Amino acid sequence: MNLINWKFLAYIGNNIYVRRTYIYLFIIPLIVSIITKLDFLKSADLIPFNWQLLFLSAILFTLGTLIFQIFAPLIIKENSTYSDFISNGRIFWHLNKYSEDLKIPFDEFNLKYRNFRKENPLSDQSKEYMDAFMRTLPADKIEKFNFIRKYYDDQESKRPTWSNSYETGSDEVKFERIKLNEQLNQRIENENLKVSFWNILEYSKTTRFWARISCFVFFSIGLLCFVLVTINSILVVFQINGLEIFKWK
Repeated sequence: MNLINWKFLAYIGNNIYVRRTYIYLFIIPLIVSIITKLDFLKSADLIPFNWQLLFLSAILFTLGTLIFQIFAPLIIKENSTYSDFISNGRIFWHLNKYSEDLKIPFDEFNLKYRNFRKENPLSDQSKEYMDAFMRTLPADKIEKFNFIRKYYDDQESKRPTWSNSYETGSDEVKFERIKLNEQLNQRIENENLKVSFWNILEYSKTTRFWARISCFVFFSIGLLCFVLVTINSILVVFQINGLEIFKWK
C-alpha cells in the first residue's frame, strides 16, 4: 500500500477544483429544487449530464478532501517540493513543527542515547556502538528510531572536515579564513536542511494508514462517478444512446 501514499493523494487533495467541490452540495439541490417548483422537468431532461451522479461525485470528493485536510501530514499539505519549502522562507524550525505533527520522538531518542552513553562510556561513537544502542530498544520503537538514526547520519555525512584555526597568518588571511568558514557553515546548513526536509517528507508519505486508504477510496470512487458523468454527457451531446448504467429512474 506504499503506492497509495500522501504525496500521491496530495495531487488530488491539494487541487483547487477538488477542494471546491463541496459547493456543488449546495448548488445542485438548489437548482433541482428550482426546476421542480417551476415545472421545468422536461427542460431538465435535455441537460447533458446526470444530476444524481454528479451530486454523488461531489459528496465523495468532499469526504476525501475532508479526510485529507484533517489527517494528511502538515509537510505534505504545505510543500510540494523543497523549492516550495525554501521559497516560503521555511527553516529548521518548520521541520521541527512537521516532526511534532508526525510524532517523531527525537527528544525520546536523544534522552535514551544520552543515558546509554552514560552507562556505556566510549570515546569512539562508531557504527557498532550505535548498533549496540539500537539493540536495547523495545520492538515498537525500532522503526521510528531507525528513521531518526538515518536522519542524523545523513546530516553528519554532509559535514566535511575543516580547520577552525585562525591563529596563523596576517589579519587579511585570518579574515579570509573566517569568511570562508562562514560560507562553508552556511552551505553545510543549507545541505542539511535539504536532506532533512526530504527525509521527513519520505517518512510522512506512508503514515496514518487507515486515513490514507479511506481518502484514496473516496477520491477514486468520486473520480469514477465524474468520469461516468463526462462520458454520458459526450454520448448525449453527440446523440448516441447512453449506457443503461447512467440512467436513473
